[in-house]
Amino acid sequence: MKKISFISLAILLTTGLVFVGFGSLPQSFAADKPGVIKITWAEQNNETGYGPKYSEAPYLKRMEDATGNRVKFEVFWSQTLTKGPDIWNAIKTGVVDAGWCFHNYWPGMTELANAISLPGLGFKDVEHASAVMYQIYQEFPSIQAEFKDVHVLTTWCDGHQIALTRSKQIKTLEDLRGLKLRATGLNLINLMTTLGATPVTFPMPDAYLSLDRGVIDGMTCPWEAAVSFKLDEVSKYLVVAPWTFFHFTYSMNRAKWDSLPKDIQDAITKVNNLENARILSRLWEENAMQEFLKISKGKITPYTMPESELKKMFNVSRPLREEWVKKMVASGRPDAPKVLKRIEELIPLTAR
Repeated sequence: MKKISFISLAILLTTGLVFVGFGSLPQSFAADKPGVIKITWAEQNNETGYGPKYSEAPYLKRMEDATGNRVKFEVFWSQTLTKGPDIWNAIKTGVVDAGWCFHNYWPGMTELANAISLPGLGFKDVEHASAVMYQIYQEFPSIQAEFKDVHVLTTWCDGHQIALTRSKQIKTLEDLRGLKLRATGLNLINLMTTLGATPVTFPMPDAYLSLDRGVIDGMTCPWEAAVSFKLDEVSKYLVVAPWTFFHFTYSMNRAKWDSLPKDIQDAITKVNNLENARILSRLWEENAMQEFLKISKGKITPYTMPESELKKMFNVSRPLREEWVKKMVASGRPDAPKVLKRIEELIPLTAR
């Protein structure tokens, strides 16, 4: 059994240090105190989930602390203020001050930023993808223009890092041929088709029964989804590989941002640096990864796709990336070739 490459002592130690002092964010605040600015925050996910509990809530507290608690976030978890697909428009129109934005909900809106989702790029994990996403956002005004209706606090990534199968262990790309796999998102569907698999799309809550009954042979998913939907009970094998990644932002209503005092803006901006983007993504998935490996021990055989196979994936998927570039240029996004080239340059530079 090969060692899962991105579980390192350094990450585990860092994770432990970040957790100290952070708990769940309170649901109510003394935001009516003189000088305290309340910022309402919309979130699709439940506050007890791995990402919100270990990544998002500590992040909000870091920003509060950075302002000397002159800012307090009032969080509306579990879509209690607005539904996940409506969060972007709610932030833009001021229904809520800020929140979590999953940009795959809004196809066609942030297409240059979606370059991070292109297949075969070879990110080693979500932290790596987040570092690259953060930097291309900072470097390309054309990407920033896609988010012009709001003030972006930060970008970060999550992704499909594992593939679970019920009866066949995947060790090479050739092993995917002929398998019926649940896949979501055009880039992942195109990749699986190119590799000879048959992509199947259905809602995540149906995954358990579909695996259990053999409707599908397997599926890709994030670690958190594997834990939340108890996929360890209906899977026998697991392979770790960079199947696809997708980007998120934490964004704020532009008028709300402009209303904040300059020193508070500066304090919040200082928190939202490159290392913060790494931390957000790492903690969103790290605990779920550890939990899944713990509960599946003895039941599931894990394997990491070797570097030689990842190079094959990069080459095999090249036409898909080239087609994306052509499509973007034709749609009036001339920076697409530069964005993709810069991502490919940044991958080895940020793979720490």
